[in-house]
Amino acid sequence: MSAVRLLVSALCAILLAAAMVLFGVVASLNSTVLRTDFIVAQMEDVPVHTLFAEEAKKQVPTEAAFLMPLIDQAAEELEPWAREQTEIIVRALETYLRGKLAFSATISLEEPKQYLAVNLEEALRPSELPILGHLSETQLRAFLQQILREIDNRIPDAFEITEAFLDAETLEGIRTAREYVGWVTWSLRLLPVLALLLLLLIAVTQLLRGRPIARFVGVALLLAGAGSCIVNYVARSMLPGLLAADMPPEVEGMLPGIIDGCFEPLVIYGVVVALVGAALILLSFKLRPAE
Repeated sequence: MSAVRLLVSALCAILLAAAMVLFGVVASLNSTVLRTDFIVAQMEDVPVHTLFAEEAKKQVPTEAAFLMPLIDQAAEELEPWAREQTEIIVRALETYLRGKLAFSATISLEEPKQYLAVNLEEALRPSELPILGHLSETQLRAFLQQILREIDNRIPDAFEITEAFLDAETLEGIRTAREYVGWVTWSLRLLPVLALLLLLLIAVTQLLRGRPIARFVGVALLLAGAGSCIVNYVARSMLPGLLAADMPPEVEGMLPGIIDGCFEPLVIYGVVVALVGAALILLSFKLRPAE
């Protein structure tokens, strides 16, 4: 009978260790990569303003190609605006991934429109467009007003990015990510319950005797701590290479930093769990053995 109790307790301890490692992983991901502030911080070195500029250039008709240098100039000077709009998009993505609402991000375009209006005359110097040198001052002003009206008609004050705006590949990617986030959310709820049940099963199997319970749980926590550190090492070593092929160049350079940041809480978690396990094992030597 004691052999059966030993076997059951050992099996529960191994399952408890696995559950604790999984909980550490999902808790680390939930507190980092699934948080807007973490992603925004990781994007500090990404030139998001150039991404906005490239998207803006796609909307410019061929006959307005003279606006291209002005768009590049605006991108440099409106970098704070671009980062604000990026944060809005990331927050909307976080809300979507957590399954709360359909994807929708409304970005403000008032600041770029004002910039174009203020700097348009400089962009339309006769040296840039020689044909303008033949226009009188009145004609030039009328031409500028016509372009400003066209900009105002073509560019809204705000633009809503919805699922309909995204291409099929991007949409499929965020939908898949949403499924994974759903698993993370459920794991955060179920794994603590599973760990508690396993702990209770160890206690019942050991007939509520403190010394063997402390030893089995302590060993499980030591294994969980070691397993968390191993997962951290493997993830940091392998994930950058595995994920780089599917990432755009702008994001690929961020991967090592993102992965390191994602799994940094796991290291702290693993150390704390291992220390608690070691403390339980030491405590077991002070408890009275079962009679």
